[in-house]
Amino acid sequence: MLQNIMDDNRCSMKLLRQQYDKRIEEFQAQRDDYKRERDAYRRERDAALHKLRELEAKMAAEQAVRVSRTVVPEGAVYHGTMRRIAGIEVAHGKGKEISHGRIVYDGDFVDGKRHGQGEEFASRKSIYKGGWADGERDGAGVATGIFWEQGCKYHGPTRDGKPHGEGELRDGDKVIYKGGYKDGKRHGRGTELTRDGRVLYEGEWANGDRTNKGEGKVGSMELKDDKRKRLGYYFGETLDAACQMARESCETTATESSTAASGRTASGMAKERNSAQDMKASGRMASGTARGRHTTTAKKADGIPRCPITPIRWQAGQKIPNINLVPGGGWKLHQLLQDRGVSEYFPAGAL
Repeated sequence: MLQNIMDDNRCSMKLLRQQYDKRIEEFQAQRDDYKRERDAYRRERDAALHKLRELEAKMAAEQAVRVSRTVVPEGAVYHGTMRRIAGIEVAHGKGKEISHGRIVYDGDFVDGKRHGQGEEFASRKSIYKGGWADGERDGAGVATGIFWEQGCKYHGPTRDGKPHGEGELRDGDKVIYKGGYKDGKRHGRGTELTRDGRVLYEGEWANGDRTNKGEGKVGSMELKDDKRKRLGYYFGETLDAACQMARESCETTATESSTAASGRTASGMAKERNSAQDMKASGRMASGTARGRHTTTAKKADGIPRCPITPIRWQAGQKIPNINLVPGGGWKLHQLLQDRGVSEYFPAGAL
């Protein structure tokens, strides 16, 4: 009986040992998993620390040159903050670009290029202030003398470096255009002038061209008859079709062999509503000051024409005098205007 008890105890102890061994194996497996996770974490940590040290070293290197200093890149002098890219120091941050001892740009730089907000100079004068991107004018800005249109300078708002909005174009100190611009071209209401201030055209523009629409004014517009032969020029106010047809004569020059006659209106076409409506409907001149002139190609020895100019003033509602163009001759002003095909452009009853 004692032997049986001992055998039972041995069996129980064997089962307990097997259970303990199994538990130990499980703990060892868990330990190995933890070791693998720990090693993976350590590798990631070491890689992160290495990357951090590289970034710190790079930042330290950049910080070492991000100080105000003067360098000479490609012949121009730069003074301002910098950074190193691939071992090369470039303008980065706030700085000034100097050429021949004069500031040509003062503002933001990114990786060696004008980028951000900055002001451009020429001959010690500011010519542009506004946005920049990758070295080019960009976005909104204001020009105070950038070259535009045949060497003339533009003053006014810009978009992407082009005139955009209400501005002026100047030839030296003379304004030769003032009015609207869109994407670098004349657009909207604008006035074109000569250097001495005379109006060449006042009215609407579109995509850089005159539209001849609406109320306007011209300083010299060529007139042609139905056969497209040049008759002369028009100076004065216009309205829609009358201007488009280019036949409203404030100064008309007609040439017949060696004889020429011309007329001029100083005040141009009347802008009263009834006259404007009549002009718009018929394309005729509404009122003005006509000058009948007779001259010939023959001149005296001193260069003065043998037949001098004779001014004739007239207004809407009045008749133009049917005078002789050549004293003692048969050339009548009415007949000449009718023969040359321009009488239809005068108000009814004027001739």
